[in-house]
Amino acid sequence: VTTIGEWAFSDCGSLTNITIPDSVTTIGEGAFYYCESLTNITIPDSVTTIGEYAFHNCDSLTIQCNSGSYAEKYCKKNNIKYLVTPDGL
Repeated sequence: VTTIGEWAFSDCGSLTNITIPDSVTTIGEGAFYYCESLTNITIPDSVTTIGEYAFHNCDSLTIQCNSGSYAEKYCKKNNIKYLVTPDGL
């Protein structure tokens, strides 16, 4: 799997914790839109594209990522809570 498609898991209330595999490079638009129960997602350095609204209305979410990664930049740009993993993912 290299891509999590657009709106793939939108409005999926049962998701709570996700680890994206290293094979994934793209998280599509709205992929996790309105996943209210999602509290933690780990995004590896392999992800270099995250679409608009990918985590919209995921109010309890904290994204775990590496310092300097695309995911960290995405979080800063979109005001999403994140945690930099000190030893790398």
